[in-house]
Amino acid sequence: MPENILTILDRLTQGVYVIGVSHLERKNAFTGSWVTQSSLGPPMLALGIAPTHKSYALLNEGGFCMVNVLGKDHGDIALHFRTPMKEGKLAGAAWHEARCGAPILDSAIT
Repeated sequence: MPENILTILDRLTQGVYVIGVSHLERKNAFTGSWVTQSSLGPPMLALGIAPTHKSYALLNEGGFCMVNVLGKDHGDIALHFRTPMKEGKLAGAAWHEARCGAPILDSAIT
């Protein structure tokens, strides 16, 4: 895809989220731009993640995730969690653990 198209897509107004996932002691997070409500009863969300993504196995095995909503001034956070890394994506971030074990970013809106 041409670079200018990616630049335009990055500027689209839409929600940007960091999805925190975990299974046992393993934790990770990734930037997602597609989260939507899929059911009211029981309350459920749908999100897009490629089966080849490193976090896919954690989400699948753990069965839970945390949706960290980013504000308009959180572009650096979105970029950090969008960038592929072998390990340690959470090491430089301020976060705490949800009851389900998934990471919640301290700087997230909700």
